[in-house]
Parts: sequence; structure tokens; C-alpha cells
Amino acid sequence: MELNSIFKTILLTSAMGSVVAVIIILIKGLFKDRLSANWHYYIWLLVMLRLVLPYFPTSSYSVFNVFNKPAEQMIKIDQISIKEQSDINKIEGDQAQSSSGTTMQNIDSNNQTISEAKTSITKSNNKLNSSTLSLIWIIGAVILSAYISLSYIRFALKASKENICREEKILNILEQCKKNLRIRKKLSVIYSKNAKTPTLFGVISPKLFIPEGLANDLSEDEKKYVFLHELVHLKRRDILVNWIMTVLLMIHWFNPILWFSFIKMKKDCEISCDAITLSHINPEEYKNYGRTLIKLVELFSKAQWTPGTTAIVNKSEVRRRIIMISKFKKRTFIGTFLAIVITLTITIMGLTDSKSISNAKTSNGSNNNITAKAPEISDDKIRKLLYDSDMSIRKLETLYKDDSYITLSDSKGNNFTYSKLKEDVKTLEDLKKYLDKTIGLNIYFSEEFSNKLINYIAKKHNDEYYVLLGNFGLRYLVEKVEIISKSYEGNKVRMSGKMPNWEEIPREMEFTLSYEGNRWVLDKANFWGIEAVAK
Repeated sequence: MELNSIFKTILLTSAMGSVVAVIIILIKGLFKDRLSANWHYYIWLLVMLRLVLPYFPTSSYSVFNVFNKPAEQMIKIDQISIKEQSDINKIEGDQAQSSSGTTMQNIDSNNQTISEAKTSITKSNNKLNSSTLSLIWIIGAVILSAYISLSYIRFALKASKENICREEKILNILEQCKKNLRIRKKLSVIYSKNAKTPTLFGVISPKLFIPEGLANDLSEDEKKYVFLHELVHLKRRDILVNWIMTVLLMIHWFNPILWFSFIKMKKDCEISCDAITLSHINPEEYKNYGRTLIKLVELFSKAQWTPGTTAIVNKSEVRRRIIMISKFKKRTFIGTFLAIVITLTITIMGLTDSKSISNAKTSNGSNNNITAKAPEISDDKIRKLLYDSDMSIRKLETLYKDDSYITLSDSKGNNFTYSKLKEDVKTLEDLKKYLDKTIGLNIYFSEEFSNKLINYIAKKHNDEYYVLLGNFGLRYLVEKVEIISKSYEGNKVRMSGKMPNWEEIPREMEFTLSYEGNRWVLDKANFWGIEAVAK
């Protein structure tokens, strides 16, 4: 997948994650203390899921149905512009090689088409395009990732040189707390010169860092509160969640809503951890637990964030935590029921996709184009597209290999003359790529039209593809076509017209244009006399 496509997907998921985050922020502000501290923390996981998983089932209840049209317009993929530039360059090069088999008038017309296409592409490239934004995004992500990784490595290197606690009293308190929380995982206690507050560090081999001297400043009960709090983090795997959150911030570094959300999530994590800790001590100890937090802030007020750690105190949030501790009580049935209903509502609204957004994400990782709302197209532009597509098909005659004609029968037993191509083509995929490169089939026609045309003109013989011999094209008559009617249907426009009098071409014509990837292409046409592409 190209960098542009990756960036488009990141933008889309970031926008959708932001919508879910805003919904959660509003609901949290509305219900506040009526929902448990655990709910306030775990509900943020829905934002993480929205950012991590690329695909969700579609639903008519999805909040993203409101953003159907804006999403399609804002997240349009510009891969076609890049592909058109490549195809135009290839056609120009191949035209120079095959010019001996075409008329000067055809060459001038082709050059005009190429020149106009190049002019259009040049104008679009003068703007701040997605390639530039993609580059800025990846540079920002790399810089932030490098900073976070170096911070983590620096802390880990210093931690490897710290002293392990072997005091029996402290280790006994730790073991009692582990037993209380039913934790069997081995956990080392480290006396640290670098930790500013009691901190849990490490996912696979976790360690509990205690600032040097703290053991002498805290009573046994205070040590118990500290150990219980950090062990709750260990049991809930908060460090792993913290790392996932950090990686998502590296990717979505440009999104202030997600930065705000993840900061709030980290604060809610600590309050949730307080709530679980309180559930494992006696009610008469709640005040002592709160005083322990205040004491830790007074002793170590310069706590700083280190990736992959959970610290028990942060000076800016200790007031809120003390208030929440004073209000702590076990959840009622009504509160639990309310939390379940709200969670299900947010899940149905935020973790489902609208149909158009789902199609947009699918198209972003493939060669298909996002179908945007079709703008109106003037008669002059219609005639220009008909002329360009006609010239594209006419260039088939430049691909025939001299003296390599064979007669083959179709399914009805009719005999037709086919010619071997100048380039050996052995598979249908290679044939399509060859025609895209040489005559610009993918520039002027829809994929459905291209496939029908190839099936009509190509036949495999002796493991090689041959193309139907014929002087396809209407020459310059399509430039004078009179458009009689237009009927817009979604991303298509169906038309009828009149051709100038010419005995070899039907006077009445019907055709359909399709709006794909921010451009009009020919989707159906009856004026070449090819039944396959007329339906």
C-alpha cells in the first residue's frame, strides 16, 4: 500500500475515533458521578478499538451516517491522479514508437489530449496535495516515536543498574497484598534514584520502583496502600494498555482531540485504580488512603511521564482523586444497568460504519476508486470525453504485429481475423496492463467497460492472446454529436444523442458515463457496434 493510501486511512480512522471520543466526553460530562470510576476508565477502550480495528459492520444506527457525504468528499483518494500521470507518460512514449503507423492528424490529437492532461495534473500539484501531507505525517510520527523510544530506553538502562529490595518486612507486605488481589506473577521491588514516585514498569517482567528513602518515610499501612494500588495496575494490565495508547498517539500525533482523550484516559485510569484499591481495604481506612496520596505528592511533587509506566500520584490530579475517594461507594443495580445501556449505545453508534465510509475504507486499500457524488457535466466535456475514448480505441490498430494474422471462430461459429500483439501477452491480467499502458484503457473507461471490451476483442490461441482485427473508432464524428437527453442516477449519467449522417454509423446513440475517482469515464456505449459494451 502506498504512503498516500496509508495516510488516507489514518485520516479516516482518526476522524472517526475523534467522533467517538467527543461522544464519550459529552456523556461522561452529563452523567459524571452517576457512573462508576471503572466505567469512566474502560469506556475509553472504545476509542482505542475504533482506531485499531479498520473494519466494523455497517449499521443504520451508526453515528457516521450523519457524515456520509462529508466523508466521501474529504477522504477522496488521489491515487488516480498519480496513476494518470504515469499512464499518460507511458502512452506518450509508446506513441513515439508507433507513430509510423498512425496519421499526423491522430498524433496531433493525441498530443493535445496528453498536453491537456499534463496541464491539469500540473495545476493540482501546485496545491498542498496529499503527498506533501503524507510526508509531513510520517516525519512527525518518526520524530515522536524516536523521542518516546529513547526516553523508554534511557529509563530502562538506568533501571537495570538500580538496587533490588531485599528487606523482609517490605517483601512480606508485598506478598500479602498479592495474596489479597490473587496475583501470582513475580514482581521485584527496586529502590530507585530515578523514579519520582512509586511506579510500575515493564510488561513481561514488571518491576515496582520505589524512590530511595521512601521506605523509611511511609508506615506499613501506607506501604500497603501503595503496593495495592500498583498491583491493581499489574492485574488489569494497564501498562500494556498504556503502550497501545502511546503507539496510537505516535500514529495520530496530529489530532488534538485524541491527545486530550488519552490524557483524560490516563487520569481516569488512576481514579479507577483507586476505586478498586478501596474495595480491598476497610471503609475506615479510606481517609488514610487519601492522606497517603497527599503525603506522596508532598514528598515527590516533580513526577514526570515515562512511557510504559504507571505512577501512583500526579500533583495536578490529586485533588480530584481525593474528592472521588471521599465519594466512593459501591455501585447500585440502577447504576450498573445505566452503565451497560450507555456502553451498548455508544458501541452501536460508534463502533459501526455507515455504508459509504465502509466502502471508502475498502477502496483505500485496493485499486478501486471511491465513488464521490457526481457533479454535472457539460455537453462540451461529454463530447471531449467521447472523442478521447474513441481515439483510445482507435490506437488498437497500432498494436498489431505485421504478418501475424489468424482466423478464429467465436462461440457462434462465426470466423473473424485476429492479430498477434507486438508484445507477447500470455495472461489476461498482463493483457489488461498492456492495454492500459499503450492505449490508456483505464483512463477513459470504467473497469466494467474495459473488461467487456477486452472479452470481446481478445482471444487466447496457443497460450498467447490475439486481438480482433478491425478499424475501430468513429474518427472525428463524435466531436459533433448532439446531446438530446441527460439523466443523472447516483454517480452515473445516462444520455442519448444524434450522430452526424454517416452510413456506417447508427444515427441514434445511447451511452452512459460513470463518475469514478473524481473524474468522468465512459461506462456504456452503443455507437461502436460492439454489443458487449452497449449493455
